[in-house]
Amino acid sequence: MKTQEIRVGNVFNAHRDNKGKGVKIDNLINTLSFMAKVEIYTKQFCPYCTAAKALLDSKNITYEEIDAEFDEERKAEMIQRSGGRRTFPEIFINGKHVGGFDDLNALEQTGKLDELLQQPDV
Repeated sequence: MKTQEIRVGNVFNAHRDNKGKGVKIDNLINTLSFMAKVEIYTKQFCPYCTAAKALLDSKNITYEEIDAEFDEERKAEMIQRSGGRRTFPEIFINGKHVGGFDDLNALEQTGKLDELLQQPDV
């Protein structure tokens, strides 16, 4: 069974108590439950994958990273979900395909990325 990495960015740090010691669990759970579900199919040594993750990290967005480079099942899943696209990364927000890094960055530049990320996964 393959493992998947889930990045939480700085969500934990944002919910520390005022003395910087503990994480306020109730605030953290509240935040996580109202966040969009972001999935990103990646491969190693991919500058566009790195850029997409850096953009999401800069916004403190939790995402599931799926390394599909050598996993034929995951790669086939990515191709099917993305409508036939075979490039990396492929990014999904709440199950909706948004494209690769250029598409993600275009959403950010037009202010539409925040709108998508504020919609909770249903």
